[in-house]
Amino acid sequence: MNPVVISAIGVGVAVVFTVIAMFKGMKPLLAGPICALIICLFCGVGYNQGLASEYSASFATSVKSNLLTFVSCCLLSRVMVNTRSAEVIANSISKLIPAKHMPISLFLICLVLRLGGMSVGAYSLTFAIGIYLCKEADYSEDILLACIVGVCYTVATFAPMFPSPTNALLQTALGTSSTAGMVSGMITTVVVTVAIIAYQEIILRRWKKQGRTFKAEHMLGKNDAEHEVKAPSVIVALIPVVLVFVCYNVFSFSASLAMFLGAFSCIIANWKMFDKKRWFSDFTKGCYEGIAPVVALAAMAGIGGAIKVTPMYTAIEGLLASGTLNTMIASTLTAGIFAGFMGSANAGISACTEILMPAINTSIAAGQYTAAAYHRMIAVFAAPWSALPHNGAINSMMAMFDTDFKRSYGATFVCGFVIPIVCAICITLPLTLAGVQ
Repeated sequence: MNPVVISAIGVGVAVVFTVIAMFKGMKPLLAGPICALIICLFCGVGYNQGLASEYSASFATSVKSNLLTFVSCCLLSRVMVNTRSAEVIANSISKLIPAKHMPISLFLICLVLRLGGMSVGAYSLTFAIGIYLCKEADYSEDILLACIVGVCYTVATFAPMFPSPTNALLQTALGTSSTAGMVSGMITTVVVTVAIIAYQEIILRRWKKQGRTFKAEHMLGKNDAEHEVKAPSVIVALIPVVLVFVCYNVFSFSASLAMFLGAFSCIIANWKMFDKKRWFSDFTKGCYEGIAPVVALAAMAGIGGAIKVTPMYTAIEGLLASGTLNTMIASTLTAGIFAGFMGSANAGISACTEILMPAINTSIAAGQYTAAAYHRMIAVFAAPWSALPHNGAINSMMAMFDTDFKRSYGATFVCGFVIPIVCAICITLPLTLAGVQ
């Protein structure tokens, strides 16, 4: 059998194993190396070359590229939550919009919190506000996962000017700015936003007519905490968010530096809340919490290193270099396929960056497309694949929100995958190919 076909089968088997294993609870740090080992066995590649060399090198490259981004993000998230700054922002937005339009409130809450660099904190706070809005409007709580995924895994991941890990990855690889692909990215962002909110408004009303209403009285109060400190004012709470946005977009600071500055500004503005020992503890824990996701991402990104030594990789590289396929389309599809295999836009992009960069650099040098165009197109197309069922965060949020796939995943799939992927193909791609960026 053709070596390319054998290696492709090996990659397919390895990916299927990884998806099933992670769906059943296996950690990425174990699933990643096993996946790489399966690929090597199918291709006849030895342990030293496949794992000890290529896998480990890609693992290290991923850690180098993402460590400070994740550490700064987790630090900012921790201090925003502990000072109640995030809570103040969320409550202020929810009071401006009637409960019957809760999809709009939750979208804005999650968007602002993510703009301020928050990740898991944004999920939990949005849910805590959303559960009360659902009760007030008598809407089914099953929509909450879709509301959060519809923001965090779409526009908050691929939109220009957002300090997301996906944007940071592509900025590092392509040397682009936070406003790369501004026009095509913002048009896509607006359309995706309107479509997601409209879908959620329609489906909630349909569910209500069918008698599918609020049933989660047992969840009320579950996310309430007895706060030991007085909440800051809205102006003080917004200081870190504004600072991150300005530093990242106006002064072109790296995402990690902008979020570190945002975290420090939050600490300084709320210094009197806690003693020095508590601040030191929060700072240490916040930074440490960024290590686990970096390692998990690197474990999956290392698979790209194993794929590099396969005949399939050589074939893909040759196909991209030959110009047989449009480089923009081929690069976008490759990033999407990798993201889909791994259930993560960040892991997928990390894994295929080394495969794509030679062809992308050649295309840029030839004047076909700009680095900014590649940045935005890949970000928009790769982001929705994080909303697939084998994404670890999807499963974690279901546990946090006391729901399951049967009740919540249908709407989540539409908001997190269907709408953004359709917009990527029908809006972003045509605009990019036409030279709009």
